[in-house]
Amino acid sequence: MSKTKHQVLTYLDYPDPDVIRVNDTYYMASTTMHFLPGANILQSKDLLHWEHLCYVYDVLEDTPNQRLEQASAYGKGMWAPSLRYHKGKFYLCFVANDVQKTFLYIADDILGPWKKQYIEGFYHDPSLFFDEDDCAYIIYGNTKIHMTQLNEALTAPKKGGFDQIIVQEKLDKPPYLGYEGSHMIKINGVYYLTLIHWPPKKDYKRRTEACFYTTSLDQPFIGGDVFDEDGGYDGQGIAQGGLVDTPNGDWYAILFQDRGASGRIPVLLPVTFEGIVPVFGKGELPQKMTTKKETLVTSLFYDLEASQKQNRCVFMPYWQWNHMPDQTGFSCQLPSDDNPSGSYTITIQTCCSNPTLAKNTLTQRALWPGCAAQVCLDGTKLQNGDVAGLCAFQSHYGFIGMRKDETGQFWLTVGMQAPQAKPMFPQTVWDPQPCLYQDIKRLKEPVATLKVAFCFSDTEKRVVDEALFYYQENNQWIQALPPQKIWFSLDHFTGYRFALFAYGTTNTQGQACFHHFSYETAQGETL
Repeated sequence: MSKTKHQVLTYLDYPDPDVIRVNDTYYMASTTMHFLPGANILQSKDLLHWEHLCYVYDVLEDTPNQRLEQASAYGKGMWAPSLRYHKGKFYLCFVANDVQKTFLYIADDILGPWKKQYIEGFYHDPSLFFDEDDCAYIIYGNTKIHMTQLNEALTAPKKGGFDQIIVQEKLDKPPYLGYEGSHMIKINGVYYLTLIHWPPKKDYKRRTEACFYTTSLDQPFIGGDVFDEDGGYDGQGIAQGGLVDTPNGDWYAILFQDRGASGRIPVLLPVTFEGIVPVFGKGELPQKMTTKKETLVTSLFYDLEASQKQNRCVFMPYWQWNHMPDQTGFSCQLPSDDNPSGSYTITIQTCCSNPTLAKNTLTQRALWPGCAAQVCLDGTKLQNGDVAGLCAFQSHYGFIGMRKDETGQFWLTVGMQAPQAKPMFPQTVWDPQPCLYQDIKRLKEPVATLKVAFCFSDTEKRVVDEALFYYQENNQWIQALPPQKIWFSLDHFTGYRFALFAYGTTNTQGQACFHHFSYETAQGETL
């Protein structure tokens, strides 16, 4: 077990966290990759209890791969945001690997509106930093960490400005990714740069947290690895994130840890100082406070009050589309007494061969160490060749759903990714690999209640992550097939999610209607 103190903040996939405090409120930004809306901001009053506050953008770039047209943004999109507050304005800086651009969003209010601009160049895992003299810098890179001064408009490097490599992997043998994930902050006149460190492959055990510091940019940064713990979980290191202080002057780091197929989760560590040297994981964690119930997952589809005010469907913020939605391809019915979750109807606009290529797929994060979701599917308006259902969503997907065959017969079916060699790192090429179907039973009526459950690894109890698929018959849950092994895959680079999907293989304009969605924790608590 770990000898240091740490606290998991929420067992959901919120990777690459960056945290700031403004007065008595903390704000956290994290990577949202290809999912839309994107760049979620969470808020907290005590560093322990977090809730969704807003998204920074609805659409990042209107490109074919963002629209899931003959290319995809899986494993790309928005990465590793840097959240800052300077002189009354909020700043969010990040890169998107599919379009190879560096984005900077600026707002007077954390709720927006956020104005988008670009910083000339492409900066891997950037950290935006404002010094006391109002000079702005961007710190970035992999193995070699650069620090570059920006112009006053924050649109490009400043001509003749500061531009140096401030940290570099010094070992002769090739590093296993080396340093990356830059976060810079200045505390009492000292510049602190925190990084995730993947040591040379021969010596690799787990990822570590590194910290380098200097009292002047004219002097070299010194330091190294400062935290090498897994918190008792499967040898997975806790690393990459920023430092934040409390109004009382205490300091904490919010980093993340890989938790297998469930994704990467944020972890809180106390930080103390011996002189100017930071010590991670020693000290006291904040006391738990009584706050409202965790609200990062929900059973409701829509924000009823906002929907009525805007006269349109407003999805609850815990839902995100797999890519940029086609506004002509979905509709919804607001919650009512008979249907408290509301309903979501997908109208199929294009044909494809598997759920990862289907447009207007709604997704929601899965909760470690286990959770389940169920939904009712009405396939009355599906056309021949259409498939719809509830998916364990990642590149190595699986689903329980409904298929209407070429003769017009409805089948309860499970679908799986066809066996194939998967790329190690994300690709944007179109993958037409068809789904493998296993029909469970013929349906007399095109209506089914479906369930997907996740069981994620626990080092003392389980050795693999699994997805299970069920259907309801005579008010009993029937397991459709044995548990299926799942894993975190770098071509999507996200944890598994629940997903509502529909696609056609031969026709368009078929419809799938989803209603009575609910979400349960591993303890059976309905949220």
